[in-house]
Amino acid sequence: MIGHAETLASVEALAVLRVCSVLGPGTSRAAAGDSAARLAAAGVADRPWAGRVEQMPSPFGRSILEVTAGPRDLTSGPAAPPRSTP
Repeated sequence: MIGHAETLASVEALAVLRVCSVLGPGTSRAAAGDSAARLAAAGVADRPWAGRVEQMPSPFGRSILEVTAGPRDLTSGPAAPPRSTP
């Protein structure tokens, strides 16, 4: 995902990379940050909130997916059936 976002080189891709560099899994945070830095250096504009995202600590030192999904295998599918909408 990180490589694809960098290839897109859009404002939206840079926003995704900024968020992933802070809230993504530990194994990909540095790669996302490096990709974001390259896009910014190439002139891709940051969203106005991007600086605030970079200052956010990752919750409990884990990614948002790990915090919300719990310790289960994230590739095994949803933990609960989807909610129906009225």
